[in-house]
Amino acid sequence: MGQRQGLFRLLLIAAALGFGPAAAQNGVDTLRWSGGKTLSEDSRFSEVRAFRERGRYVSEPVIEGEALPELLVRLGLPASEAEAASAAFFAEAGIEALPEGSSVRLRFLESQATLFQRASGRYPRALKAMEVLVGDDRLVQVVRSAEGFETRTDPVELETRFVAAAGEIDRSLFSASAAAGVPRDVMIRFADVFAFDVDFAREIFRGDRFEIVYEVQMNAAGEEVGIGEIVFAGLTWKGGARTKGYYRHLAEGADEASYYDAAGRDPRTLLMKTPINGARVTSRFGRRRHPVLGYDKGHKGVDFGAPRGTPILAAGDGTVKLAGPRGTFGNYIRLEHAGGYETAYAHLQGFAKGIVSGKRVRQGEVIGYVGTTGRSTGPHLHYEVLAGGVHQNPETIKVAVGETLTAEALELFAARKSELNSLRTTPFAIVEATLP
Repeated sequence: MGQRQGLFRLLLIAAALGFGPAAAQNGVDTLRWSGGKTLSEDSRFSEVRAFRERGRYVSEPVIEGEALPELLVRLGLPASEAEAASAAFFAEAGIEALPEGSSVRLRFLESQATLFQRASGRYPRALKAMEVLVGDDRLVQVVRSAEGFETRTDPVELETRFVAAAGEIDRSLFSASAAAGVPRDVMIRFADVFAFDVDFAREIFRGDRFEIVYEVQMNAAGEEVGIGEIVFAGLTWKGGARTKGYYRHLAEGADEASYYDAAGRDPRTLLMKTPINGARVTSRFGRRRHPVLGYDKGHKGVDFGAPRGTPILAAGDGTVKLAGPRGTFGNYIRLEHAGGYETAYAHLQGFAKGIVSGKRVRQGEVIGYVGTTGRSTGPHLHYEVLAGGVHQNPETIKVAVGETLTAEALELFAARKSELNSLRTTPFAIVEATLP
């Protein structure tokens, strides 16, 4: 990566802990392995190690509410093969479901699909191998054999290290982060941190910048076997007009860590700005010429174009008011939130497991998947926000903001912020005066 591109990736070394250097990562969806101990004398498991060394594993995060067979089907495996591989994994792992935040690493057989099938992305894939870190100390592997799938478990002694990366955005945030060596699933979580600030479909421009520090788990052989939390996320967007940085911090008395800006403010609002990652806005709120009916008609929401099956997130904590078919909306979800707000999601391919009327959902939880049901010209999400029963523009509505740390809590946060700043690759100017 040249200086001209302004992209770099460094493993931060804490000398007192004896951390070693990281190998370079190549590719947006691959997980890097640095080699090390032999997994097995068995040729199939030896081949798994070779896949690692060539960076040929695909890393896929487990999204909330998604079962392992569903994840595998979403990635293109036939349902029967997804069920068989999942059954083999769970029998070996001794667990019933994957924990939220897990990453599944997969290697697929070379496909015999036609060029047209490859271009469309609609062809079945065959699983060669799968690995999942279970807990903090077990790496469970599933490898295809002549009889079906074989499994094994390797003990893992993990050490947490930190990876820092920064880059200038050219085509997109994901292409810039890929060039900087950051896995795609990490950048999806990065986007989640800024979900309350940024419309990634229309507010990211060429020349904007990102910065990130995140944890990786390494075993005793120096192999990267897991990815932990993002501890710092920084972004300059809107052509440099906006800059923010968020630090992960466990406040005293809190059950779990949250992100805070440099002034100790929680970025979370009642509703996220967009309920889908990586989508583009194809139609905005207001009057427009209807793409099917052919005449001007009021558009009471925002349309996000995205591939079929893309996860849709609950914009805020709430209760499912309706989940089912609804006329021209096709498969439809309506959520009730605090303060008299409601959100609606239409044209879904299907619903996430357990999404039924009366169910409580959390902000950011997967509730369904992009489709083209009902009156629709192609895969997209139609998203609506209502306040007191009146439709609002989802892109401009102002909702309640998160809390700010108390003066006493800010003292602890200042120490944490200083610690995290020492891990960053370069100074990243957080100009307080520009923050709303």
